[in-house]
Amino acid sequence: MFSYTMFSWCKPPENYFKLNIDGTRSSTSGKIGAGGVLCDHLGSWVDGFQINLGIGEILDVEACGLFFGHKLVFKHSIANLEIESDSVVLVQLMLKSNNEIHLLGSLLYGCVAMMANLHNAKLNHIFRECNMVANALAKDSINHDLGLITFVDFPAHAA
Repeated sequence: MFSYTMFSWCKPPENYFKLNIDGTRSSTSGKIGAGGVLCDHLGSWVDGFQINLGIGEILDVEACGLFFGHKLVFKHSIANLEIESDSVVLVQLMLKSNNEIHLLGSLLYGCVAMMANLHNAKLNHIFRECNMVANALAKDSINHDLGLITFVDFPAHAA
């Protein structure tokens, strides 16, 4: 007997926004990049980004993706937010109370502080299949020059 489970992106509750983030790392070149998408409770595109961060490790870029995602949130003065990432390790580190000695401690602490400034915020782990737009933006990021690219409109390569 077979059982199928369908995974898909779900809209946030009314009056909430959703930030989906993802990171990527090329195993051959070591290049890392992140992508993120911000949507409203109707599922409409609000803003997005992709960033090429050079050479590094996957957890580095997942944490940087969260940081740059927060910058989008504050740009739009959002108070109620759901954040989704397919990085179990990042979500676990963010939910941990003491990351002072972790190599990414300062960056993680900054992300925790940004979340604390929101009226309502929660961070959840999701499967990659629920995060395909952010995944596409992250994958494409390493094909560009170093730096940040933002998208006011939905980019065709993220479809």
